[in-house]
Amino acid sequence: VQGPATLALGVTFVATIATATVGHFQAQLMTEQQPMKMAAAEALYDTESGADLSLFAVAPFEKTPERLTWNVTFPDGLSILSTNSLDGEVRGINDIQAEYEQRYGPGDYAPVVGITYWSFRLMVGAGVAMILLTGLGLLLARRGRLETSRRFLRLSVWAIPLPFIAHASGWIFTEMGRQPWVVHGLLRTDDAASPIVGAGTVATSLILFTVLYGVLAAVAGWIALREIRKGTEPSPAGEDDESSDLSIAY
Repeated sequence: VQGPATLALGVTFVATIATATVGHFQAQLMTEQQPMKMAAAEALYDTESGADLSLFAVAPFEKTPERLTWNVTFPDGLSILSTNSLDGEVRGINDIQAEYEQRYGPGDYAPVVGITYWSFRLMVGAGVAMILLTGLGLLLARRGRLETSRRFLRLSVWAIPLPFIAHASGWIFTEMGRQPWVVHGLLRTDDAASPIVGAGTVATSLILFTVLYGVLAAVAGWIALREIRKGTEPSPAGEDDESSDLSIAY
């Protein structure tokens, strides 16, 4: 069992680090092309040089920095993330709002800050959790304790939703953080609504997609539960244990 489990841990560990690396460069591109999204992701209201990275904040996320009543930060972390520099400048919501009003006319150009802030943290937090968990699993495997560590095995079961949380919250961040734009700087969401697509068409599409993916989720869950209940079976005498590595593949 340890062989395929170690392989799965190694692949996930490398893939998650690679995803985080690509995400870092995407964050820098986002800072350049969609600065309002980055500012909202950090609830950064005023432009700062050497901006701290907000790890956890308690606030109603209104457009006044004084409303961030409790904020745990990593010093200069946002500037490093956005510019690869300790003292790099990161523009704030209020300054970007003023610029956009001059460029595009009157309007509110900030997304819903609370949703953008927390979806970003769910995405990054789930990714970091996967890196730490798979790293711990590889360490246990190296020490020959992977199969006997009950705490790690229980934790791994609870970690099953992490990729789905990262994926879903990442899309929420992408779509909500871009508002009020469909195409940033070119097409606003309120101008993109089709006059010929009725509510019935949208509802029908949503219902069909929900039913389809609901059925797929039920089938996948049934297969997973069936394999869990069956458990691992010892290989016949003289047969290599790795012969059954793909027993759960489908």
